[in-house]
Amino acid sequence: MFAHYLYSDLDYLFCYGKLDQIFIKKLFKKNNFKLLNIPKKIIPIGSIRNFSFKISKTRKIKIRKKQFNFLYIKSNPTIYDNLDDKCFEKFCLFVNKNFPGSQILVKEKLDGISKLNNLLVEKKIINKKNIYSSVDIVPEDLFQKADFVVGTSSAALAQAIYYNIPLISIDNKVVISSFLKFFCSIYIEKIDEIERYKDKIIHVSNSNSLKNKWKKFIFKKTNKAPHLEILKILKRK
Repeated sequence: MFAHYLYSDLDYLFCYGKLDQIFIKKLFKKNNFKLLNIPKKIIPIGSIRNFSFKISKTRKIKIRKKQFNFLYIKSNPTIYDNLDDKCFEKFCLFVNKNFPGSQILVKEKLDGISKLNNLLVEKKIINKKNIYSSVDIVPEDLFQKADFVVGTSSAALAQAIYYNIPLISIDNKVVISSFLKFFCSIYIEKIDEIERYKDKIIHVSNSNSLKNKWKKFIFKKTNKAPHLEILKILKRK
């Protein structure tokens, strides 16, 4: 329902790429909300957020590595019945058990440290020095430290694909984002079954090819400044 209301009755909806355009059209085609109209124009123009960052073209291949830096990007705990905190805690316990010596870096949603994070610090499940709570730090500032980017519903998770960093999308049969579900490196449908994904995490990290094959399709025209593309389109109308 949220997606229908967000996208409806617009003159122009600018999106990442062709896949977003296809998905949104299908979303409206299958809906029962007869009073909501599909946008008049759905135009793929690339990512404004990506364009301003310089991307490293190379990543070192890791040989059978079993200790990783997991960057968990926190989402709003108030949505989906506090799903993000539940997934985060279970993910931290999974890492501590299966990948000893690994680091869990945490990008907080807001400034400050959450109650859950303080509790996990007290239990020595995460390290306080690895919690980044300043509103001045964006996830991209931490990507160079990460072997995996992890999370539930944050929009910043899509940036991992752009940066060629393996993305672990965690869910609990809510299907938060079709985009993340289909184009992440590892999709964990049910957090309680996370133990099944240990070998897959090792395999993905040690793969000879970390580049996401969908990147060019998803982030269409990212070599151009998207805001200029938007202005060019609007001037023609």
